Amino acid sequence: MVTPLPADPEFENSIERYVLDIAFLRDLPEEAITTCVQRYEEARPHLLSVLRYAADSKEDDDEISEGLFRVLHIIGAVRDTQAFAPLLRFLRNRPDDLGYLLGDATTETLPRILIGTFDGNADALFDSIGDQKLDALVRDSLLRAATFLAWEGRIDRARMVAFLEKFASGELAVEGEFVWHAWVDAIALLGLRHFVPLVEQARARGIIDEFMFERDAFYACLDHAEREPSDASRFAASKLGYLDDALEALRFFADDDDESEESSLDRPHIDEDSSPQPAVNPWRHVGRNDPCPCGSGKKAKRCCLAV
Repeated sequence: MVTPLPADPEFENSIERYVLDIAFLRDLPEEAITTCVQRYEEARPHLLSVLRYAADSKEDDDEISEGLFRVLHIIGAVRDTQAFAPLLRFLRNRPDDLGYLLGDATTETLPRILIGTFDGNADALFDSIGDQKLDALVRDSLLRAATFLAWEGRIDRARMVAFLEKFASGELAVEGEFVWHAWVDAIALLGLRHFVPLVEQARARGIIDEFMFERDAFYACLDHAEREPSDASRFAASKLGYLDDALEALRFFADDDDESEESSLDRPHIDEDSSPQPAVNPWRHVGRNDPCPCGSGKKAKRCCLAV
């Protein structure tokens, strides 16, 4: 019989042990996440090293995917600006892996992580938005983050306006790209009334998908921005702001994964020899603001319709 080695109390309470839990435990390590937030100065070099490794590595690495996802949310919640440069590098160097590594966080929490970690380098952020090699949903989230930062004053408003004007020229995006909708929303959220003719021209030319464009909502948001420019509620409605609780956000994704697994287990077995069933179009009668037919719980326009 092998006698187990005694536990090392010093290691058990070390920040390295909690970082390892975050990196490798399959189930959500709530204690480790809370501890790394509370003891962030100790955890920072370890968490940033995970992000930098992911940013600079060109290889798929399943071992770090779960840990990286958790690290991004911790870094975003504590608003570590040292993470902004490697985060942008990660987004630009791993375009083919982002759907796998980020999943629904691409649209749900990435904008808030970017807002929290922004280090003041607007040029780097604008360059990433204009990089057409990047995933369309990532560019959308980058532009939404820039919109909030401009409203808050962390990006100079005049610089943001100039960037939106450049975007309108078509130099940074081709017709029909999903990121045009972030451009439209930026104009409404920032109250840029003088951009309305450009929006209407883009609609007329088909640059903006008519099905995706919410005309009434656009003008209502524009009116609100002009009437109450300091009111943050319009940004909250668009899920823009800061990520305040990493654990809460990660619980949301963990619960979502559990529901997906249960749904797949409950799915009835399809007998290949059974009679064929009539095809049903799941998008019939689905509007852009209706729940996505895939069952994600998100609006169709921010889920499968975006793809």
